[in-house]
Amino acid sequence: MIKTVKLSGPLLRLTLAAALLPLCSHAPAQDPPKDLVQRVDKAQRAREAELAGYSVTEHYSVFRNGDPQPVASAVVETVYKRGEGKDYTVTSRSGSSFLQRNLIDRVLTEEKNISNGELRKSVLITSANYTMQFIREEQLAGRDCFILKLTPKRKSPYLINGQVWIDAHTYDIVHIEGKPSAMPSIWVGYPMIRRDYQQLDGFSLAREAHSESKSFLLGTTVLKIDYENYHVTPDLAGVAEDKGAEPSQ
Repeated sequence: MIKTVKLSGPLLRLTLAAALLPLCSHAPAQDPPKDLVQRVDKAQRAREAELAGYSVTEHYSVFRNGDPQPVASAVVETVYKRGEGKDYTVTSRSGSSFLQRNLIDRVLTEEKNISNGELRKSVLITSANYTMQFIREEQLAGRDCFILKLTPKRKSPYLINGQVWIDAHTYDIVHIEGKPSAMPSIWVGYPMIRRDYQQLDGFSLAREAHSESKSFLLGTTVLKIDYENYHVTPDLAGVAEDKGAEPSQ
């Protein structure tokens, strides 16, 4: 005869916890290597060498004071070419002309300015620009990650005090969040910035960006950017060259 056991109280809670434990595990499959920072540097250097260019459609939306509907928006076609930087073509706009001019257009101008030359190198997530300190291991979006604390080596509106999630296997960037180490603009103060990345054709490319600022003049303002329809141009010569390179020290 089969006996039915009724679970209740502490025993039931323990049984449920044991059943859910595999679903809640956040530990990646490996411990951080001792040369973790050097591996992050190498991954960033490889991306710069191997990514010849790309095109992408960017959707900009600005929200004010918790309103679910954007008060300004724009659709932008972006083309990046290594050695030349980014070019933007705005294909549509709607909403506040003030926010178009002082927020969306300002972001486009700044992104273009830092997309080439020495200024581009000065904003990369590398040990040349940041002191990086391992915090913990965690899964994010199904990827095993190492979380590193980022401390800029100089003040800049393009360098953040925050954290970066690094893929535990490829050492590419998965997620980054924090605040600029210098004020970008009187209109936005020190915004909280978050950006998520995806792997496309072997490269880590932005998927979504979110910036939230609070100021006396504008209240709470959120800028959201969605990236879609990537077309990637790899540099096969750069790939071959980087495979023969040693990690930076």
